[in-house]
Amino acid sequence: MSSGIPLPRGESADRRFSSDPVEETSAIRYFLGVDVGGTFTDVVVGDTDGHVATVKVPTTPDDPREGVAAGVAEILRAQGVGPRRVSRVVHGTTLAANVILERKGSVEGEEGCLSFPGLYQKVRRAKTIKAQAYTLEGHPVELIASDMEARVWQHEVDHLNGVLFIDKIGPIAKMASRGSLREVERD
Repeated sequence: MSSGIPLPRGESADRRFSSDPVEETSAIRYFLGVDVGGTFTDVVVGDTDGHVATVKVPTTPDDPREGVAAGVAEILRAQGVGPRRVSRVVHGTTLAANVILERKGSVEGEEGCLSFPGLYQKVRRAKTIKAQAYTLEGHPVELIASDMEARVWQHEVDHLNGVLFIDKIGPIAKMASRGSLREVERD
């Protein structure tokens, strides 16, 4: 854990910033996971022994950071965990996952993804999409996109749903991409 502040020789960040002697000697480390949703913010804390606890707090539309801070404070307090014992924080949001896409037409085009550098394959997507979603304040928004913009929207909404572009390519294209996929796995 780096604080960004230089430490005197031989002094660890945990020792310097911890006022709790139990924190200094405990081998157990904790992780936090936060998911900000349109209605609720979910926070999970787990430890290196496999224990997990969760809390659900209301999302604060005006400033989602407030809901995150409230949830983190609540779960750490309930579990008796000091913030300096948290070694990893993972954050995600499903605020845009409530996007509804209407698709029209079909076109095949070359597509790639930053998750697979250098890999490009033909993927069939809708030519035009209509996206409908809600702002944090609950106001509806709508977007109509075609061609490349529509392709990008579909690609990114797929990511929100756990789908990668390689899940959309056919079996022959997958076989042709095996070498590139192996390289990504090695990296």
